[in-house]
Amino acid sequence: MAFKSSKTAPDKPVGGRWDIASDVVFYPSGWSSTDNLEKPIWMSVGEFSSAAPGNPTWSQPIMITGEDGNNGSDGVSTEFIYKVTKTALDVPEKPKSINETDYVPTDEGWTDRPTGISETYQVEWVCTRKKDENGDWKDWDGPVIWAKWGINGIDGDGVEYIYKRNNGSILDNPTPEDTTTDEYQGKGDYENIEYIPEGWEDNPLGVNSTYTHEWVCVRKQKDGVWQAFSNPALWAKYGEDGFNGISIRTMYAKTDSSADKPVFIQDNINPGSIWGLVVPQYDSPEAVWSISAYVTYDNKLATIVDDQGNELYGWNGPILVSGVAGIDGVPVNYKTYVYKLSDTKPNKPTNDDPRNPGDGWVDYPNTTGQWWQCVGTVNGITEMIATDKDGNLLWSEVLPVNGKDGTA
Repeated sequence: MAFKSSKTAPDKPVGGRWDIASDVVFYPSGWSSTDNLEKPIWMSVGEFSSAAPGNPTWSQPIMITGEDGNNGSDGVSTEFIYKVTKTALDVPEKPKSINETDYVPTDEGWTDRPTGISETYQVEWVCTRKKDENGDWKDWDGPVIWAKWGINGIDGDGVEYIYKRNNGSILDNPTPEDTTTDEYQGKGDYENIEYIPEGWEDNPLGVNSTYTHEWVCVRKQKDGVWQAFSNPALWAKYGEDGFNGISIRTMYAKTDSSADKPVFIQDNINPGSIWGLVVPQYDSPEAVWSISAYVTYDNKLATIVDDQGNELYGWNGPILVSGVAGIDGVPVNYKTYVYKLSDTKPNKPTNDDPRNPGDGWVDYPNTTGQWWQCVGTVNGITEMIATDKDGNLLWSEVLPVNGKDGTA
């Protein structure tokens, strides 16, 4: 989606491109990625693809602000209606406009306010209409996409995921030595055939008592060429002895600046399509953010009770993890992760060294067995573990990371 401030209806946007490698969209001249603009604001929707990452076809701009200045809200001479569909292919028909204020064609599934998207209904559409010079309502404009659902872990245009299960041992990157072959690039005799390395699967199979860990790798296209797979990241863990293993998952997103805080779905395992497991590359004044959540072995959000008896559930954040332009010398705090091998739950670290706090805590699990994880908040200025107002080191609750005895 692209946005523009204009007192009159602007022409369709022209240009723009999607940098597949960095997953960054460059918008047409005069158009922006944010609707935080001077009213009135217009919106246009363009679809990028890996085969054609540049100069997409943009929709006819539609005004998304009424006279009261709130995006998507009715005004004195502007009205909006909304409808959800299962996919972007299910484009609803434009309803007939009745010359009646606050008219909503509810019998066709339209509503007066956005109802929100979900995993089942992944697209919400909007139509808008204005009054003519005689005060009568004109025909509806649209529909255009108002909101679209994104799901991590599912193949899309220009991105593919693969999965592998084992007993917890670290996996090597599955990228072949030669990525130019027809098989890897899906050309020649392999056209439209997805490359799946031996021993890997196209979709997650789930964990069990035999296969306690499931891993995921992702590859993307750049200028129509498949790049190398990412290093394996843990997708799910199994809980032994009748308990669900719980781990901490951190995801990242990038925005145009530190003033543009990203949104996320707090109570869904898929917080939104802009969030990923890999820290994105960025250039000033762009900003990188993180969110974190406790996750069960079967890839669901978990509820835990912290040391103070508070229940914690869902995604927390966002936390700015990149430097802020114009505030040199004041680095932001960030997270560090340490691990300990122990048959029973260990105490949290008591040292302020963020990477080597001692007492058996290390920077990364280096063998098989029962490992535990603790997350520390690092002071961006001192590069040591930060403290609260009472002088206590900010180490998190200790949790198991490979599922055995998932009691925290």
